[in-house]
Amino acid sequence: MAIAVAYDGSKAAKKVLKYAIREAALRKTTLLLVYALAPERVIKDKDPVVRSFSVADLAKHYKQAITQSVQSILQEGEREVAKAGLKWEARVLNIGKGVGPDLVKFFEEEMDHIDMVAVGIYKTSATGKFLLGSTARYVVFNAPCPVLTVSPVAD
Repeated sequence: MAIAVAYDGSKAAKKVLKYAIREAALRKTTLLLVYALAPERVIKDKDPVVRSFSVADLAKHYKQAITQSVQSILQEGEREVAKAGLKWEARVLNIGKGVGPDLVKFFEEEMDHIDMVAVGIYKTSATGKFLLGSTARYVVFNAPCPVLTVSPVAD
């Protein structure tokens, strides 16, 4: 079994990872770092030509840049988990329905292997004092298992 952490390298994600590491150590379980690509980052090749590059050529370069960026973010999280001496896995979701829905779909598919989900929360606006971020909110209300939420101001 594992604790799945929605991890994107943000301040909220770094804070929730800290708490998830503590929880995983107490439960003697694995951490699963999950990065869901936002719909605008999901690549769909098309035929038209843009300037001197085809969209397929641009998509190839874009895929490489996104891959490098995501790998760098996940490596940062993996280093923190490794410092704690825990086992970990990392997954990148490229479904494209939206970060929250993609995460929940993945958690549903992996339900037999996940004990808990951990997500960071933050204020998004003045109204945000009463609401979670849209991804965290979606996960909290739709995840098929318990969800640990951690505010970036928590210590």
